[in-house]
Amino acid sequence: MKTTYKLLIMIGVIGTICFQMQLLAAPSLTKVTFSQQSVLYSRCILALKVDSLKNDNRAVDIEPSPDDFVQVEREPEPDYARLSTNTIYPEMARRAGIQGKVIIRVLIGKDGMPKPGKYKIEDSSHELFNQPTIDAVMKTPFTPALQKGQPIEVWVTVPMNFQLRDVQEAIEPKVDDSLNIDQEPIPNYAILSRNTIYPESARRTGQEGKVIVQVLLGKDGMPKPGKVSIKSSSNGIFNQAAIDAVMKTPFTPAIQKGQPIEVWVTVPMNFQLRNK
Repeated sequence: MKTTYKLLIMIGVIGTICFQMQLLAAPSLTKVTFSQQSVLYSRCILALKVDSLKNDNRAVDIEPSPDDFVQVEREPEPDYARLSTNTIYPEMARRAGIQGKVIIRVLIGKDGMPKPGKYKIEDSSHELFNQPTIDAVMKTPFTPALQKGQPIEVWVTVPMNFQLRDVQEAIEPKVDDSLNIDQEPIPNYAILSRNTIYPESARRTGQEGKVIVQVLLGKDGMPKPGKVSIKSSSNGIFNQAAIDAVMKTPFTPAIQKGQPIEVWVTVPMNFQLRNK
C-alpha cells in the first residue's frame, strides 16, 4: 500500500502539451479541446501595422511599440492539429519528469505562415523546451489576420505549456488519513553527498540553486526506477544532478505496523558554492 511521507527530498512521467496563443494584448480566453490537448487561445484585438515592418529586416531583435498596433477584424489562429503534431516532448525532460512553459513571439505573414527568423523566446521556465517550441511554432500554419478585408502581417505571442500526464497522481497519491508510519525513511547522507555532483557549468558561472525532487521508495528503501519527478526548481541546470544523486542513494525503509512499505518522499537539494 502506498502512502506519502514528507521528508527533505522529491519527482514524474509521460506527457501532454498545452498550447496557448495570444495576440500581444487580448482580453477573453476561449478553451478548445482536441484529442488529448487542452488549448487556450485569446481573441485577437491588436495587430502590428504593416508599414512599421516595410523597412525592417531585423530578425529576433524587433520590439514593437504601442504605436505600432491597430485593431484587426480577424485574428490569426494556428492549425492546432498541426501544432500538436509538430510538438515533440523532449525525451530528456520526459525521463526526468520535467515540465515547463515557453512563451514565444512570432511574426505571422500575410499568407499565415511564420516568417523565417522573425521570432523571439520571451520567457522560458526550462531551456530544454526552447527548441521544441521554436520548431513546432515555426512549422505551423495560421489563418492570416485580416484588416479591412485584407491579410496583414501580425505579431502573436504563443505560450506553450509542456505538461506530463498523470503527474498529480504520481507525485501526490491519495493518502489514507488512518495510516501511521512507525519509522520514516532516511537517506544515507554520506552516500547522497558523494552522489551529488555540482554541474561544472554552474560552478564556472557562479550559479546556485535549489531543486525539490519527489521519489517513490520501495520496501527495500531504494528509489524505484522511473518513479521520480522535479516538483520545483530554481534553476534547471541543477535538475539532472539532483535526480542522479537521489536515485543512487539508499534510504532506510518506511515501516508501518512492523512491515516495510512503499512511500513517496520529497527531497530538497540545495546547491551552494563554498567561499562565494
